[in-house]
Amino acid sequence: VLIALVITWDDPPAILDKMLIFLVQWGALGAGATFAIWGIGYQLNLWGEHNSGELVSSAFDTIMPKLAILTGIVILFGVYLRIRNR
Repeated sequence: VLIALVITWDDPPAILDKMLIFLVQWGALGAGATFAIWGIGYQLNLWGEHNSGELVSSAFDTIMPKLAILTGIVILFGVYLRIRNR
């Protein structure tokens, strides 16, 4: 319903469209930065409880931080290209 409202909105200078695009771009930029910062901080043991003496580690401790870093970098690069080509 909201998408249909935005598409059919009678807004000649397209102010609403520009505001929504601005919010989505900067929101995605913030999300990418958050993913990357969280992943890097978790890898560097800046936060969270880490027990190096564990014999078995969970997927959260091994895969998730690396996936967050990769996802954050991909999002940041995508938003950078979108803003640069605009």
